[in-house]
Amino acid sequence: MSTLNYLVKGQKYYSNILIRFKNGRKFDYTTSTDLKIDPKNWSQAKQKVKNTAGDKTKDAINNHLIELKKFIIDEFNLDNATGTFIDKQWLQQKIAKHFNRPINEEATDEIYFVPFTDTFIKKAPTRLIKGKNKPVSSSTITKYNSLLKKLKAYEEHTKTKIKFTDLDLIFYENFVHFLKVE
Repeated sequence: MSTLNYLVKGQKYYSNILIRFKNGRKFDYTTSTDLKIDPKNWSQAKQKVKNTAGDKTKDAINNHLIELKKFIIDEFNLDNATGTFIDKQWLQQKIAKHFNRPINEEATDEIYFVPFTDTFIKKAPTRLIKGKNKPVSSSTITKYNSLLKKLKAYEEHTKTKIKFTDLDLIFYENFVHFLKVE
């Protein structure tokens, strides 16, 4: 039987909320969720943030923990049924996927738009255009590089990194405004 518990170790001012995922005697893995909390505000019995006055983040953190628990159990059921090897790295990857965080440098292409665009441009000379079986032209690659410079300037101007989840109509309007005004 699989169990998933949260715990906070240590008495430092802010400690990581850890997740412990067990499946009987088959495995027992503990890793960080990268969510931080004051240990005084943690209820070990209820495995959630205590309801204390003035704490504005308790509801958000508790909701994240509930959603994460459901997500990991669902992913475990899917992956276990297909024979995927479940280990600590699997658990860390699922936590990162749930919170839409990069796992390592190579995974930044999966979350952030500018590194993906950069990789896309680097691979462009070897890519064939569908239907024409010709490589991407140098003028197209120049246009890609021009777009990349504008995206980097936009990130620098807004002091944010563009994620794939940010690509919507609001981003489009802000980006076009940036291009016209700035």
